[in-house]
This record gives sequence, C-alpha cells and structure tokens, in this order.
Amino acid sequence: MKQRIISPDDWSGTKAELQARVAAFAQAKADHASTEGVPAPFETDLVEQLYHSKDTFEMPPPPPPPAPRVPLPTPRIMTPREKLEAALGITVAELRAELAKP
Repeated sequence: MKQRIISPDDWSGTKAELQARVAAFAQAKADHASTEGVPAPFETDLVEQLYHSKDTFEMPPPPPPPAPRVPLPTPRIMTPREKLEAALGITVAELRAELAKP
C-alpha cells in the first residue's frame, strides 16, 4: 500500500467526500457479491483505482485565493477654471479682487 497525492485536477471535492465515495463503492461491491444476474457497481476511474489498490491518499491544500485587485486611483480632470488658477497661482476670486482695486 502506498501513499498517493490526489490533484485538484483529478478530484474537485474534499478528501472526506472522496473517502466517502470509496467507502460507499466498497460497500456496494460487498453487497453485490451476494447477487446473481445484477450488473456490478461502477464508479469513476479514480474511486475504482483507490478501491482496488487500497492506497492511502492525501490532497494538497487548495491554493490561496488571489489577492483582491486594488483599483488604481482615477486621475482627476481639472476644469478650465482650475487649470487657469493653477497656471496663475491665484484664484479667480483673488484675481477679481486685485483687478477691482483702484
């Protein structure tokens, strides 16, 4: 008897689910031994291989989920007024106040 590593590509369920399927198949095979003219039970290739080989198995832990995507900050679009104020280094209100002085 050897230890097998079951890939997530071969079995998408949990280890407990696979163990239950192998056990249920073993019980079905045992029950079938006392019947005549009844088709033999069958299972997936993996379950049948584990049943016939009596191998123990492990399943690697699932990979961690991908890190959440952090959106990049959206650049703020400046209004024409903001562009003018940035270029002049003064606000429009301050400019008006300066122009209104005698």
